[in-house]
Amino acid sequence: MVEEEKLEVPQKYFDLLPESIKYAESNNILLQIKNSLLWLFYLYDLPKEERDRIIQELLRIDYQARLNLYPGLDPVGVFLYFQTGYENIISSIRRILKRLDQYKITHPGLIATSLYSAWVQPYTINENEYKLLVEIVRNPRGSFREWSKNTKLSLAGVKYAFDRLKKKMFLRIYSMVNFNAIKLKHYLIHISRIHNDRLRNLIKDAFLKNLWCRSVSWFASDPSSLFISLTIPSHTRCIKTVLDNMKVFRDFGEVNIYEINERFSSYNLTAYDPRTGWNFSSNTWIMFSFSETLESCLDYLKQINFVHRLTYTNLPGFRLSKGDLYIIAGLARDYRLKITMLSEITGYSLSTISKKKRELVEKKILYPVTFIANIGLSSSLALLWEKSSEDLEYLIYASAELPYVVGYKMKKIYPTTSGDYLLLFIWLPGKVSWDFIQNFSELGKEIGLKEVFYEYMGPSSFTIDRFIHRWDEDRCVWRWSRDDFKFI
Repeated sequence: MVEEEKLEVPQKYFDLLPESIKYAESNNILLQIKNSLLWLFYLYDLPKEERDRIIQELLRIDYQARLNLYPGLDPVGVFLYFQTGYENIISSIRRILKRLDQYKITHPGLIATSLYSAWVQPYTINENEYKLLVEIVRNPRGSFREWSKNTKLSLAGVKYAFDRLKKKMFLRIYSMVNFNAIKLKHYLIHISRIHNDRLRNLIKDAFLKNLWCRSVSWFASDPSSLFISLTIPSHTRCIKTVLDNMKVFRDFGEVNIYEINERFSSYNLTAYDPRTGWNFSSNTWIMFSFSETLESCLDYLKQINFVHRLTYTNLPGFRLSKGDLYIIAGLARDYRLKITMLSEITGYSLSTISKKKRELVEKKILYPVTFIANIGLSSSLALLWEKSSEDLEYLIYASAELPYVVGYKMKKIYPTTSGDYLLLFIWLPGKVSWDFIQNFSELGKEIGLKEVFYEYMGPSSFTIDRFIHRWDEDRCVWRWSRDDFKFI
């Protein structure tokens, strides 16, 4: 366990911060940003061996909560995910901080948005890099050797191109987690029509402090709504406790809760030209996807579009140790995390780590997928559908024609139990999202579209390491208490 004195950053790094962040205490977002920046600069200055040792120690604890870091700026993640690109990120952050100080910017939201732009940088990729990118998106769990065989690039060429993609596009491979397999339920809570900003911030902060919370997000188009991702123990009494305690939020707004039973992800790189960028037309997508009958298109869409899908399933009798859960948490962050680091964290041998990693993927507890941070998809929106299961199946494959989609199949469980739902988070180039909304909103309502949101906001997700200490290895259950779910 990391000692408390080792969680302190030397005083000299405070001098690198602008005045608006340096003395932040009353605003928790600014305080979290300050902590993230201090740890980023501290880790950057360390020799690689010392940095890796400290990161290994931090990965053994819920470091984001212990250090009170801003979830959208994870200093540990910068060095884990972008080993060949972190120099560019840190240089950009230094330039951004100078501008913030120069223009005396103090608003927490503007500061957070400005820092996010560190991940948006100009680049060009060559034909070999593009060829490898397409292969990685299709087969993210592949090895260098597999990628070499499928792309007809040399093994050395693949390794070089992979490092270049990580540096230029901040490419990383993470893992979706089958929460049911590790005895968790995954809920999406949508609280809408919240009466005022004070209540919204109260609810947001209350959930972000809860160790079972994965994320809290919202959209600029509907600032009176919050989307909360929650993973809770799949014990019947725990589920009842959570649903009962949700009733308090009915005094603040309208509450709907969905149980997620599948997650999926897709990129459509056929609409991306490495020389000129994205060539995507929302009108073309709408005309193609909704001008034909479902029966005539679904089989065709399945043939041409590859969607990475993970169904949440139970695995009765499968036993997990805390070490296994640390492997899951590590690979959820970065599927290509060095097994030497996982070995240091868990105490398992390298051969055991390799065996367990392979087993977790084969049993579909983990499903590797790709994320490309710097590929020009700056516009975001979300679509919530209610349709039959068959219609939702069509929408999943039709949405794979869009540049980048992360989706969830769900059942509504509160306040009433009702039909099948699909939530699509969509990222589009430039101003395309506004054209998409204008052209699609009315048509969508005729085919089951319930709501449209645009301009996604909110930090990234927490991982399960927030509550691994609650795992009872002997009984293979999560320990929980009623106090865990007294949200307000």
